[in-house]
Amino acid sequence: MGPSHSLMKRNVIPWFTEITPAEEDLDMLLSVTASDLYHVGKVAIDKIKQQYSSTPVVQAWPSVFSGICVISNRRTLFHRDQGGWPACFDLLAAMGTYQTSELLCPDIGARFVYNPGTVIPICGKLLRHGVFEWEGGERLCYAHYMRNNVHDRLGLRQTTWVDRTNYTRHMSPRYLNRMAASSSYVVCASNNME
Repeated sequence: MGPSHSLMKRNVIPWFTEITPAEEDLDMLLSVTASDLYHVGKVAIDKIKQQYSSTPVVQAWPSVFSGICVISNRRTLFHRDQGGWPACFDLLAAMGTYQTSELLCPDIGARFVYNPGTVIPICGKLLRHGVFEWEGGERLCYAHYMRNNVHDRLGLRQTTWVDRTNYTRHMSPRYLNRMAASSSYVVCASNNME
């Protein structure tokens, strides 16, 4: 286990410095979306930084995700990600000068608007996903992921599915009572969260 060869061959620390503010925002988004996954990812990166305390590129790593893949101007055929576990979210951050695109998830019949500035959390090992076209200029995707084998080697557990208690514990009793009275909330909770 250690930094990838591509990171060791190049001086990537200036790039890490440039993307750190955005990575902090993405880490915060993960902490709200899947707090347990965020905490386990942070522990993993902290342990890796302790093990490689004399490796500058490891110390500069800007994310709780153990991998970031940059996809530039490329169609992405339908695929499932191999490195994580089913309940693990990947974060796909779209950017560039292009005007419009869609992320397709055929397993659930979903099409997501995937324009620059969009971030989509997806269980990439579970759901096939792809981007086949875009209109306009340059398209970039920063795909963030965690590797199950990294967590295994560090003795860390796989996280479980996010459920509504991850969110409801932060809501006021008044709001929860109002939502409980709404049949759409109950249907949504029973169909998607249990």
